Amino acid sequence: MREIGYALLAFVICGSGACAATVEVEIVNVTPGAGDVKVALCDSELEIERCQRTTTAASSASAVDVTFPDVAPGRYAVAVYQDVDGTGSLRRGKLGIPLEPFGFSNGAGLSGRPKFEAAAFAVGAGGRRVNVSLRRPRRRGESDQ
Repeated sequence: MREIGYALLAFVICGSGACAATVEVEIVNVTPGAGDVKVALCDSELEIERCQRTTTAASSASAVDVTFPDVAPGRYAVAVYQDVDGTGSLRRGKLGIPLEPFGFSNGAGLSGRPKFEAAAFAVGAGGRRVNVSLRRPRRRGESDQ
């Protein structure tokens, strides 16, 4: 009987939002002063415009930290880009390839447009810290070397 009481108490506390976690995101490889960093916490897909929560951080250093408080436990992914041209959206080329620095959680997207599951991570009651490294789009004629 006592276990039922504890389970009910935990349900009431978590149901009131007390079990919400914090997701901390460290973005590295930022170009300081070259435009704001847009960060999205996504719960089902990686299109920033459709993500659950977004925030913006100034590009004051080569590494930027952002925090998403009050996140319910579940599966999420992070999508990031640096808004170099200041338009408020990720500029893409004719084939949909980003023309501004971008990155995803888990390093997803190294070989093409990533799926949500490739970038997804679990968030529990204890919260989560995620690192995202921005990648610079290649210019015509550039190689990997």
